[in-house]
Amino acid sequence: MVDRFFRTLVEKEWTVGKEKISFADVLLIVCTVLFGCMIRKALGQSISAGCIDFGCAFMAVFLVRVINPAAVKRAYMAFSTVIFFPPLLIREIGSPQREALAAAFPNAYQIIGMHLFQTEYTKAGLGFFLFLVVSVLFWFFDRKAAQDAVKQKAILVVSAFLTFSLCGMFFVPGAAPGWLLPANIAAIVIAYLEPKKVIAAFLLAACTFASYTAAFGGEMPVPLYVYAFVMLLLIVYYGVDLYRKFCTGQGKREETGVAEVCTGEGKKEETDVAEVCTGQDKREETGGQQTGRQHMALMILYMCIVTVGGLAIRYVLRGIESMDYAICLKPWVETFKKADSFRAIAGDFYNYTPPYMYILYGISRIDANPLYLIKLVSTVFDFLLALLSGAIVMELTRCGRKSVLAYGIVFCLPTVFVNSGLWAQCDVIYVTFIIASIYFLYKEKSTLSMLCYGMAFALKLQTLFVFPMFVYLWVRKKYRIGQFLYIPFVYGLMCIPSFLAGKSLRSLLLVYVEQGNTEPWMLSWNWPNIYLLFGANNFYKRYASAGVIGTIAVLMLLLYVMLKKGIAADKQMILKGMLMFSVVVPFFLPYMHERYGFLADILAVILFFSEPATFPIAVAQVLLSATAYTGYLHGASIVPQTAYCFLMVTLVIICVCQVIRVNGAHTERER
Repeated sequence: MVDRFFRTLVEKEWTVGKEKISFADVLLIVCTVLFGCMIRKALGQSISAGCIDFGCAFMAVFLVRVINPAAVKRAYMAFSTVIFFPPLLIREIGSPQREALAAAFPNAYQIIGMHLFQTEYTKAGLGFFLFLVVSVLFWFFDRKAAQDAVKQKAILVVSAFLTFSLCGMFFVPGAAPGWLLPANIAAIVIAYLEPKKVIAAFLLAACTFASYTAAFGGEMPVPLYVYAFVMLLLIVYYGVDLYRKFCTGQGKREETGVAEVCTGEGKKEETDVAEVCTGQDKREETGGQQTGRQHMALMILYMCIVTVGGLAIRYVLRGIESMDYAICLKPWVETFKKADSFRAIAGDFYNYTPPYMYILYGISRIDANPLYLIKLVSTVFDFLLALLSGAIVMELTRCGRKSVLAYGIVFCLPTVFVNSGLWAQCDVIYVTFIIASIYFLYKEKSTLSMLCYGMAFALKLQTLFVFPMFVYLWVRKKYRIGQFLYIPFVYGLMCIPSFLAGKSLRSLLLVYVEQGNTEPWMLSWNWPNIYLLFGANNFYKRYASAGVIGTIAVLMLLLYVMLKKGIAADKQMILKGMLMFSVVVPFFLPYMHERYGFLADILAVILFFSEPATFPIAVAQVLLSATAYTGYLHGASIVPQTAYCFLMVTLVIICVCQVIRVNGAHTERER
């Protein structure tokens, strides 16, 4: 009889309104509340904190039920999960030890460094996050979401909250561990609604737990920067998922009277309401359709806000003097100031090519802080580079929205504004001319294209990183052999003023050779190339010579494979080829500096807008460049540089494979 009683009790169900609640459900809730209170008392948690925890648990139940009314059991399990969520339980164990930029939190500053440029990074980091918010808002306001079902709208809101909160805490300095708790609740809700995301929720919980351990002064067996990389991966993962939910409607619809599907490939299903989001700036035919004027006004407003914001970030960084400025640029400008005439350009106190020295000479004639003027010149080219990048994206996608977003991202890209606004470097100038060369090539103006490339070569030798692609384009009849003479012609033209001022012809012709001989004792200057895997100082004489020859051999092999496979020279493949060579050459070539990934950064961002699936490539490339900067600017890298080498190997392989793989859309039969 006792057995029958308990068996009946276990199987019993009660109806409360429209809900059916079983004995097991009641037992789960009662035990959760009881043991939840007991464990909080054992950990010394306050009553107010416990009430907040239970409020969070009920909020999780509410969200799960709103998004999926049928998921009753999952709602109860979400309640229990939140109640026993470790970061909620331990948040009052100790007092967090706050730091200026990281606050024992796994954010971007755990990767790049927490103790240098704190004031400037604090302001610049906040500005960069605001730029991301503005960009996302522009994207959302300028297009209509693919979802209209209640479930899809609700889960879209939760996903957006999770993504934005993670992104904000990753870039805004001074974040505290407790800030992650709302994001954890959102991740738990999403995990119960979409079980495939349970691993992501677990990783986020691990990052939160680790941040509490670091904040309370506990020993960390795993460095906190490892969790920072996990956070970055989670931002990318949830961000891509949000993009798909919003733009492609990949979340499955509830069975309703209107069957509609957005596949992400832009294919239209036969539905009562034909709805598609292709990312090509197509408008949905609805009563709330935006007019062309509204669309244009929104793009102009976005560009204005981003431009002002990007300039504000650079203004914050204006006073920082890098070692390069103190050792090279500043003495050069002072030498020009002491000179009575332009003949000072004939001196041998510098090792740059003439075009940039003309700029420095002009700066020396102005009665102002040369540091500000040097950074201002680079900032002007930042603006031009962003405009050209947007123009190329327009050529590739015919999408105004993507074009202005590309402008904004390039102008506010960390490796761009740090290079010019903080470092006072001029890499943006030669890269601008290379991007201009690609743009004119797309416009079928090969002469202008090669002249721009020649101007880039007159500024920096690193222009040759992508020279093999120009050779391949000549094979594909995009250029004539005679047009390659524009390269030495432009260089010679730029040398004429220096020659007339008294500079020897030998010095002008051998300036790049002299640059290569200035620092011959390191195979890599903070750039994650192959030599860091074996030691940047080991056998540098032998490895240097062999490395140059080996790099040429690799390039010849790549060109051979491209020719044999008949890789087409269409716009998309031109961009991929340029990116491939800009990544491959610095990986194998010795004596590479931390700034030599600048061109690849821009090409990767442009490629992302034409092929969103390459988003991980853009993230990895910019991350590698940004962290390489820290090796010089901060004196040392927080993360061992060898770790970046393995990521670089992966990136090189991916970039090569996306060019040389056989693809019917991008190959031509050999004639």
